[in-house]
Amino acid sequence: MTLLFGVLLVMPVKAAIPDSERQALLQIYQALDGPNWTNQGGWNGPPGTECFWDGVYCSLDLRVHEDGPNVRYVSLVGQSRQCTSASGVSGTLPALTELTQLYGLGIQNGTLTVAPAASELPASLEELSLCACGLTGQIPDYSSLSSLQVLYLGYNRLSGVFPSWLANARSLKGILLQGNFLYGSVPDLSALTELTTFDVRFNAFSGQIPPLSGLTALVEFLASENWFSGSLPALPESLKVLVLDGNYLDDMSSISGATGLVSITASKNSFFGPMPDISNLKDLQYLYVPENSFTALPLAFGAAGTASPYGLQLQADHNKITGDVSVDSDGLSILDLSDNELPAKLVSIRAPALMYLYAENANLYGTLPDFSGMPGIQQIVLDGNQLNGGVEDLSELPLLWNVQLSNNRFSGWLPALPPQIQYFGARGNLFTGPIADFSPISGIVSFDVRNNLLTGTIPDLSVLTGANNTVGPYVGVLVSGNQLEGSLPQSLPTALYELDVEYNRLSGPIPSIDALPSLSELWLAGNAFTGTPPATPASLRRGSLCPNDLDHVDSANWDAVTDVSPWYSACTDTVFADAFDNAAASVPAHKRGGRSERLPALIAPPVRAEGGRPTSD
Repeated sequence: MTLLFGVLLVMPVKAAIPDSERQALLQIYQALDGPNWTNQGGWNGPPGTECFWDGVYCSLDLRVHEDGPNVRYVSLVGQSRQCTSASGVSGTLPALTELTQLYGLGIQNGTLTVAPAASELPASLEELSLCACGLTGQIPDYSSLSSLQVLYLGYNRLSGVFPSWLANARSLKGILLQGNFLYGSVPDLSALTELTTFDVRFNAFSGQIPPLSGLTALVEFLASENWFSGSLPALPESLKVLVLDGNYLDDMSSISGATGLVSITASKNSFFGPMPDISNLKDLQYLYVPENSFTALPLAFGAAGTASPYGLQLQADHNKITGDVSVDSDGLSILDLSDNELPAKLVSIRAPALMYLYAENANLYGTLPDFSGMPGIQQIVLDGNQLNGGVEDLSELPLLWNVQLSNNRFSGWLPALPPQIQYFGARGNLFTGPIADFSPISGIVSFDVRNNLLTGTIPDLSVLTGANNTVGPYVGVLVSGNQLEGSLPQSLPTALYELDVEYNRLSGPIPSIDALPSLSELWLAGNAFTGTPPATPASLRRGSLCPNDLDHVDSANWDAVTDVSPWYSACTDTVFADAFDNAAASVPAHKRGGRSERLPALIAPPVRAEGGRPTSD
């Protein structure tokens, strides 16, 4: 059995449908180029097999037809029910009035020469779905189809204004017109009291969105990528999904009264001022408002997101938040303030359910919040700000796997990290002191502390396994531009993928590397290494050797790796005339920590977690 749009279809045992219905099906097959359909199994089969033809659904109701089943739904689709899946349907749909019990017709991604007229469709029709069928012209008048509940004409080339008959079709529960060339204003929809889904995305509608508060059955209102402007009207409590991206709306304060909202996406509008009150939206899971001009987070989070199984995911990057940033929320699970345009002070974050904090390049200053009260935190990404102070112990956070603090003003010693950590980035800060023993974090994938003020020696690297990498054991250690001394550890891990120790105070011989099967990059310039460069593994692609005090021995492999021939032509008589003083200042510009990265580009790093934007196709 199959459930389509809430109606149960039962596939009966082999039995003949009325001959008039069989003939209607055969006409469909002939008129719409049936031999070239993606799914045509069974079509043109003998009488009694029709209910087993691909896309033909029947029901057996002896109260309607005493002798057997009736055709109830015809679905001519591709390999999936998405509009992008080609069906192979092509031609002019014949009249279907002989299918007297038909309640649904669905054709997707085909080529229909014209949309069927109401007179060519049975009065029993409840759902008409002609998605991506190349339809042109205006939307036909289907007002005579009194049983029609769902009209899906998305992703065609229909044009004209919103039909007046459609705004008064009281039986309709779904209006889906996305991806056409419709324009003008959307009229009053208050007569559509049964409407649950309204989708006009990707058109050219303009003006204000009509009143919606009287649509007490409305669940989804989807109107992105149009020209709507002004204030968002009052919303019904029944509404769960609101999609408004890419318009010119400037006031969304009315969302505070729509207590049933689960998802709001409203990026690329003209919203300004503080974000609206969401304290009563306990079911709210997703608030997506990037690329607006909001100046402050919601003044109170209240119960927002506390009833959602995934908490509240607030994505507010590319706004103009300024002043103090304080968050006090029991439901917040994801907060994204990245690429904020104006300076803002990070004052406090109390969010016990927080899992992901993203705020790179957010113009934030101040100090880090206390993460000890956030036991579920998994990612902390704060690259490219002006945050200062120390970083507290992070080793007791049981789920934390990605910490990115690069290009700030943090100072003090590097923080202790938890054993499951995968990525730690803290380059371009003012951290001092030694690098701690790697044994507690032996599974780390990328350790990047370039361009700080670190001292001491490089700890034992052989303990590193890269085991925390979900795609294989690879590890990168990047410590260039510090004041590290001593020799490079002579035992290197077999999982080593990249090692960058440029511009420190290291000396002694370069260890053997030819048995490292994964080593791809090795950066050694700007130290006082001596001896002969070691043999290279076949995996080594890029690296540097000069300046150092190495023996000038010809090597075609090192010429290729350094992209210099001969490789030693870049070496000079003096490595550091100032005896390594201010070594970091000698780092070439291209090694000073470039563009802030949310995750290091090291062997297929995992994608940052985000709440998925809802779709309604």
